[in-house]
Amino acid sequence: MIFKLNKNHTLSRQTDEQLITRYKTTGKTEFAGELFNRYAHLVYGICLKYLKDQEQSKDMSMIVFEKMLSALLSTEINNFKKWLYTVTKNKCLTYLRDKHKKVDQAMDLQELEKKSYFFMESESSLSPISEDLEEKRIATAISQLKPDQKKCMELFFFKDLSYKEIEKKTGYTIKQVKSFLQNGKRKLKLTLESNKVDSLE
Repeated sequence: MIFKLNKNHTLSRQTDEQLITRYKTTGKTEFAGELFNRYAHLVYGICLKYLKDQEQSKDMSMIVFEKMLSALLSTEINNFKKWLYTVTKNKCLTYLRDKHKKVDQAMDLQELEKKSYFFMESESSLSPISEDLEEKRIATAISQLKPDQKKCMELFFFKDLSYKEIEKKTGYTIKQVKSFLQNGKRKLKLTLESNKVDSLE
């Protein structure tokens, strides 16, 4: 069980619907806690199925509980168990999508660094844009790029999209996306240097 609550026999005899109603009318978490505790094993099991990690599953179970506390106040629920299952599943899938997206973007960045000559000048270069540079200046420099390069640069660095996501969003091929990014970054570096802006490294 995720939550260890003192057993309240009065609450335990109430139906899910009764507990939801009492929580909505009073706002007391003891009613929601009793409700959630009935299905805590189900929530944890779903999380473990998708996340494959016990600690992450415990953390996600707490996130689901917090989500439930707020959602119950404004959501009309006919079947709580089914609703809770859906909420848990969606939370896990969203977490996995976000995690996968970050991995994809990081891998794409590593590949891009290896293929861009000015990245190879510094082995410690982990980011194409130095934290010391003002974002406004960089945005101005990017705006001077060719439309295709500008679009890909903005999506990759400012929207954190991966190659595949940029391909889907723009209609460009993966090969074109890589080319626009490589040429765009090269042009960006030259533009910043010509304006006497700090180096990208």
